[in-house]
Amino acid sequence: MNTRCGTVAILLLPIALTLSVGPSVHGADGPPHDRPAYDYAWGPDGLEISFRGLDPAVLDRLAEREMSREQWASLCAVQAYFGEGEVPRDLPALIGSYEVRGDVLAFRPKYPLARQDSPLRLRCSLDVSLWKVPPRLPRESLDPDLPRRVRLDIDLRPDSSRRPPPPTLDRIYPSREVLPENLLKFYLHFSTPMSRGEAYKHIRLLDASGNVVADPFLELDEELWSTDGTRFTLLFDPGRIKRGLKPREELGPVLEQGKSYTLVVARDWPSAVSVPLSRSVRRTFRVGPPDETIPDPATWTIHPPAADTRDRLAIEFPEPLDHALARRLIAVRDPGGHLVGGDVAIESGETVWSMRPGEGSWKPGRYRIEIGTELEDLAGNSIARPFEVDLVEPISARVKSATVSLPFRIGAGAGR
Repeated sequence: MNTRCGTVAILLLPIALTLSVGPSVHGADGPPHDRPAYDYAWGPDGLEISFRGLDPAVLDRLAEREMSREQWASLCAVQAYFGEGEVPRDLPALIGSYEVRGDVLAFRPKYPLARQDSPLRLRCSLDVSLWKVPPRLPRESLDPDLPRRVRLDIDLRPDSSRRPPPPTLDRIYPSREVLPENLLKFYLHFSTPMSRGEAYKHIRLLDASGNVVADPFLELDEELWSTDGTRFTLLFDPGRIKRGLKPREELGPVLEQGKSYTLVVARDWPSAVSVPLSRSVRRTFRVGPPDETIPDPATWTIHPPAADTRDRLAIEFPEPLDHALARRLIAVRDPGGHLVGGDVAIESGETVWSMRPGEGSWKPGRYRIEIGTELEDLAGNSIARPFEVDLVEPISARVKSATVSLPFRIGAGAGR
């Protein structure tokens, strides 16, 4: 089925609920129906409202015009109100994306509608020109200020049966049991997009006695999330990592060699659609010596696959590397210099990078591993320089992005 989109073109597959209101809709040339028909669904990325039984020819023409968000809102505006009673008349319209699917106009708010523990009412205002045969409506359904607009109120009340499943915290990196004393960050990977702006109140670091470690993290106003909202980057306070800085002298290091700690993520952390985690998560680790040396690709071991197979190419590191950066900054080029796409995995406690080719098999020839020099170990030391240098030099003095290469051969004389 062809899909036309306005603003942002994203098709949300309803997974939680599809609710139809009013009698079924006849075709665009059929008799008028008693009231506008709509569906709504809570998905992992939020709420989608779909208005059905509209004129597909009109919608198709509108989509072809590449309508702006404001132009779409002039034809179909949605307002949100939390609480009981009448919806205030001066509420601004929600910002979001519009999508045309046949005789359906779908709207999805750009920002999550949180606070599902309280009643939520949506007021939708649609221009009558969107219908080929306008619905028969009681007078109160017409907007008194805009008589060509159809007003529709949708009540979304708290109901656990209408919510998607609770999110889970699936993985925490680094995954090793022993971590360096100057560990820079954790990555928290969730099953669905999570709420933003409240991460730090749901995270604690405990010492071996169960006491809360004071101020261990760098709490940023702009939280560090992946674009899809499923990976959160949790930074330790660099002022307590770098020797000689006042926070470390006054409070001491966050982590101390030889001791154990537990990272605790509370169950009440809500998803983007306000559903809390399925359970609390605890990650206990021991602290080893600090790591103050930079990663050296010359010490890596390449395990080439056999020619004319789809076996995995593997690179073994002598120390664990940053999980997210290793996925992003290591690439493979074939004998012709083209990037080789494939399925990348970071394994064995972040000490092995491997890839299976996405299409075809490995052909004989001379390949090369291409590595971005921003690639870091667990302490933030990059291939270009140690982490502690980054803290004392001005930004303008930092090394610009660059790459280094490691050649290897597949087939006769395999290896470097």
